[in-house]
Formats: sequence, C-alpha cells, structure tokens
Amino acid sequence: MGKEKKETTFAFAALAMIACFAFIMLPGALAGAKIHVMFLLSWLIAIPLCMLRGYTYQELQSGMISFIPKCVCGAGDIDLDDRCPDLLERASEHAERLV
Repeated sequence: MGKEKKETTFAFAALAMIACFAFIMLPGALAGAKIHVMFLLSWLIAIPLCMLRGYTYQELQSGMISFIPKCVCGAGDIDLDDRCPDLLERASEHAERLV
C-alpha cells in the first residue's frame, strides 16, 4: 500500500470535471436520462480518476462520509450547531474508523 499521492494539476482537475459533466449531461440531453441517476453513476468516473492520483478507495470513502453531512446540514438556512451536531459527530467517528 503506501502509494505516493500525485499532485493534482489544473489540467487533470479540469479533465475530471469535464468528464463527469459530460457523463451527466450528454445522456440527459440526448436520450432523456434522469439527471439524478447520472449524478449517482458519475462516481464510476470520479473514483477511478481519484485513484489514478494515488488515493485508495478507503480514503475516498472516508472523505465522502465526513463531507456529506456538512453539505446536507449546511444547505439552506439550517444551522449546523443546532440541528446536526450529532450527525456530524457520528460521521466523523465513522470516517476515523475507516482510516
């Protein structure tokens, strides 16, 4: 294990964003595919691209688990401190166990 992580360049980040955007939008525009499904399936593009940079699936999963509650709780006018501290704490604990 211990694979060295490569520095992500702007070009690589742009390639990843364009690939995911195309994967989401082209089937929706050309074939009428539901965008929700395509967002879910876009992980089939994003995860392998991140793994090319040297990240393990476990590291990516840990990052997702710790980041998603912040996105969900931070949406709109929801106050993180009042409504989601337990959710954030549990997600952080789970992410630590994965690493």
